[in-house]
Amino acid sequence: MNWDAIQAIAELSAAFGVLLSLVYVGIQIRQNTASLRAGAVARSSELLSQLRSSLWRDPDVANLWDQALSGAEIEDRARGIRLRHFMVALARDHEAVFYQHRAGQLPEEIWKGWVVEMQTVWCTPGGADAISGMKVLLSRPFSEFLEEQITSCAEPPLLLIRSRWEEAAMKRRQASDRDPASEA
Repeated sequence: MNWDAIQAIAELSAAFGVLLSLVYVGIQIRQNTASLRAGAVARSSELLSQLRSSLWRDPDVANLWDQALSGAEIEDRARGIRLRHFMVALARDHEAVFYQHRAGQLPEEIWKGWVVEMQTVWCTPGGADAISGMKVLLSRPFSEFLEEQITSCAEPPLLLIRSRWEEAAMKRRQASDRDPASEA
């Protein structure tokens, strides 16, 4: 075997090694991207869980939240301050999710659920009032996105969710009233 043949084999081996390295790096990047997306989904879910846990743990917070979404004026100054800070924190959480989506870290199915979640808050009379008062605190792209959501809501999704939930509960009660086996 001559030196030219050895050199050709070495170059072919090196090219094959480079190709294997590129495939390995591609697999690692894909796994890293999947991991980032999973982390973003978990973080966004955690944000929502914190909100909900404060509502179901404390009836006073739940009443304040319901009053705030209705747009009713809150007489107690301290409660109003707490609510405004809560709404700003919620808007910031929603803004973080918005930017996670824009960065491609949230799957489209998860994002669609977040859009409905945001509409349940910001399309209510109180939510729309809160956003108009805090626009200076939020980024322009997110403010424009929320404004678009608010103007496109024919009816706040919260009302639809409540009515569907109550309707399902009523149907379940009616079905159990008709079914004597359910009493056993």
